[in-house]
Amino acid sequence: MDEFAKSSGLFDHYKALQLLKLSPGADFDGHLSRFTTLIRAIQREKGSIDDRETAAHWYNSLDERGQDDIDRAPAQDVKTFVQMRERSRGFYRSLKKTWKANAAGKSITTNVATAAGPATTTQVHQSLPTQPASTRPKPSTFWDTTAQRPADGVTDGSIFNLDFIRKFRCQRCLCHDHSTGSCKQSKMAFESLRCARCGTHHDPVRFPEAHCRDSNCYRCGKRGHMSRACPEPLPQKPDTTPSSSTGTEGAKIQAN
Repeated sequence: MDEFAKSSGLFDHYKALQLLKLSPGADFDGHLSRFTTLIRAIQREKGSIDDRETAAHWYNSLDERGQDDIDRAPAQDVKTFVQMRERSRGFYRSLKKTWKANAAGKSITTNVATAAGPATTTQVHQSLPTQPASTRPKPSTFWDTTAQRPADGVTDGSIFNLDFIRKFRCQRCLCHDHSTGSCKQSKMAFESLRCARCGTHHDPVRFPEAHCRDSNCYRCGKRGHMSRACPEPLPQKPDTTPSSSTGTEGAKIQAN
């Protein structure tokens, strides 16, 4: 009975660790505290957990941006869990500073108007660049319509880094006339030089089984790869077929 309870507890801890994910804007220290608590619980139940396994769980607990940052790091800088953790700490702190700066910029007009009245509000509007009102989604700040697709015979895969690929509206076939999710090319462009899971060129990852494991592809709807690396020949069409219950309800309404 004790052994069963022990194995059941260990399973629950691993399950909780698998579900733990650092969402954008979340508190890094709080995430680290929950992660450490689960690792210690596993150590108590299991007896030990090595550094490589701990690092793999940490990598999997990060969002895609955090994983990309670790993948881009020199191997010697993220060899241990402690190195990986500290790199993540610096990365998410820099993101948080950016978010705060953006939020502060958006609230300048409101704060000044409250403190000084309408006249000051007018002055602030005159000193800040005006933005046209629009309900259309803004294009990615990474896009560069002057970026050109490499020649088909290219052999240097290093050019297919994340910064270069983000310049294209379609990051799958590297063009500007359609989005990644609607790409109808049968395969990813330059697939022999790009990762089959994340669609970029990078050194071998330390944990292949965790790389993009939780990514959701919005081109085919499957998990385990990013949309720019989608292996499906055609994008998945949304299901617009009405359900049978809806059809029945419609028939009843017409009959009445």
